[in-house]
Amino acid sequence: MTQYNVNQGLKLFGHAGETAVSTELEQLHSLRAIEPKYHHELTVKEQLDELRYLMFLEEKHTGQIKGRDHTDG
Repeated sequence: MTQYNVNQGLKLFGHAGETAVSTELEQLHSLRAIEPKYHHELTVKEQLDELRYLMFLEEKHTGQIKGRDHTDG
């Protein structure tokens, strides 16, 4: 299985990729796993400690498109 970044995955998978990304983000929102904030609202300490959020798309062996999220750091 090959993972694609969001831009590559959306070009390759089209609407199925959009659905996978939306589903993954809705799950994070409903579980209150992350809280979005504007960069300018963070303190200097929070800005230094922030982690990048990465999302990848992959096609499972069943043909289903799945979104995967990771933090970098």
